[in-house]
Amino acid sequence: MPRVSKKRRTSNEGVSARAGEKPSDALHMLSSKVPVDSLPSLLEKYLYPTLDELSPEVQQQIIERLDLAQEDIRVAELRGLIKYNVHEKSLNTKVKLFLKDVKCNSDDEYEEQGDIMMEIASEILKWLPNLWQIGIEKALDVQLVHKCLVLCTTVIEEVEQCDSPVDFRDFDDNITILNSSGRVIYKDKANAMQFIAWMWRELLVSVGSKKGSTKAILADIDRFNIKEEICDYLGYEDAFKQYISSVLYRKTCGKTPELTKQLEIIRERVFDKPKPSNTDYHTATEIFKSDSPKDLLQLFDTLPSRAKTLKALGIIIDGFAKSKSAEVRQKALSLITQGLVEDKNRVIDKVENIFPCWEDAYDWLSDLIEKGKFTVISPSRTDTVVRKALTRRDKFLDEFLQTADGKDGDDSDGHDSDEDEDSDDGHYVNYKAQREKTIDSADLEEGLLYWLEMLGEWKSRKEAEKVWDRVKEVRGEKSEENRLFAVDGPALHLAAACDWDNCRNYNRQDFANGLRAMYKVFTCKTIAELDQKKYIPRTETTGRGDEMISMTSVPGFDVD
Repeated sequence: MPRVSKKRRTSNEGVSARAGEKPSDALHMLSSKVPVDSLPSLLEKYLYPTLDELSPEVQQQIIERLDLAQEDIRVAELRGLIKYNVHEKSLNTKVKLFLKDVKCNSDDEYEEQGDIMMEIASEILKWLPNLWQIGIEKALDVQLVHKCLVLCTTVIEEVEQCDSPVDFRDFDDNITILNSSGRVIYKDKANAMQFIAWMWRELLVSVGSKKGSTKAILADIDRFNIKEEICDYLGYEDAFKQYISSVLYRKTCGKTPELTKQLEIIRERVFDKPKPSNTDYHTATEIFKSDSPKDLLQLFDTLPSRAKTLKALGIIIDGFAKSKSAEVRQKALSLITQGLVEDKNRVIDKVENIFPCWEDAYDWLSDLIEKGKFTVISPSRTDTVVRKALTRRDKFLDEFLQTADGKDGDDSDGHDSDEDEDSDDGHYVNYKAQREKTIDSADLEEGLLYWLEMLGEWKSRKEAEKVWDRVKEVRGEKSEENRLFAVDGPALHLAAACDWDNCRNYNRQDFANGLRAMYKVFTCKTIAELDQKKYIPRTETTGRGDEMISMTSVPGFDVD
């Protein structure tokens, strides 16, 4: 029987046999044999060079798969941050401590309530951004996110309904939400309830846009009675407004007309009656400004008066100012003129509302000015003369204020003191209270400074000068504001009497701020003087703890 020789197997043949295996099998085998911490270095040494030598198409596929893996890791991390049970236990514990403190302590001992309330607000505000990313952006675990929103809203409702002097809505914080691409989705200083209302709106629109059932969401919105809060956030998204235009909007609606009907259905289901929103008009002005300046002029002509807010008008004027049409630019100047005149008149009208005998005081002041008894102090006078003049001026100012306020003074101007003495004090107090009700708490200073800034930014100095001259001439030389500002003292004396420290009245403090701003602005005779005048920023606070709006220097003008 012949001998059969055995053929020795070479190493190449062994490799050839392994080549028939799938790479995934080889990786799986390798990972099972080496320590976990050693695997990355082995892959970097033996596998990475081969991956880089693959065709571009295959490399792209691998990169896409790895991106998906990273996204899965990110989603897993986000899901891990939901921790509903942990937050439920934590928030409920804090609520129990809060309610216990409210029950045990008096109204004067509520410091701990404020601390607990701040902890509750902080926990909710830190939790909600994670819920938005997983439930709204990723559209995952929507029911769980809905459950989390119910928990947050319930907690706030329990705290707000208890009898505590601390207000939950006083705890504001700066909140920013970024999507996975780093784009700003929400950025505002808000309290927890405002943020939660925005989250409810986001959840509703997100589920509705994906044709999911919104029945449970709508039921909770109705149960918590937060329709009005959610309405405030319709159309709110600054990041969206930076990229949208009217052309893009029309193209989008043309390609997906079902969106319009769907959003209308959602709106009707959420709100009993459609409510107009100034925010919608503000968004419209943004769109027309960037895309169609001609349409911006038509938009202004069709806007209702309630929609012409400072913010919307500022955008419109900015768009008009950049127009090549002289007619359109003149429209912007007319709006600035109108704004300055109206806000100036608002301040003067408030004088009549606050001081019941303003007309008598005004006549008395006019008489003194015309007789030369109340004049501007000349710097050239000697110190002795100035001191005597100041003493006499202080007496006049005190009597002027008493006359305007309807109080008894020295009666040197011929007021009927007997009638004042016979008046009923209680009736006078009630009369003043009724007058105070007609004074709104809007910031009178803000409007003046807003229009002044727009005038200061106008490119043409000559055109700005014409506007200022026109504003100064609106009421003439003997108008009430010119009489009030003709000499030093009366305007600022009225303002000082209305400061918080003197009257403890928010409306009067707002009036005082507006009157001071008007005094500083309208005592400037020329636009050059207005340009050079510097205003010292104010950092003192009112009795309600709000920082007053700072007055800054007027922006410079470009010389024609």
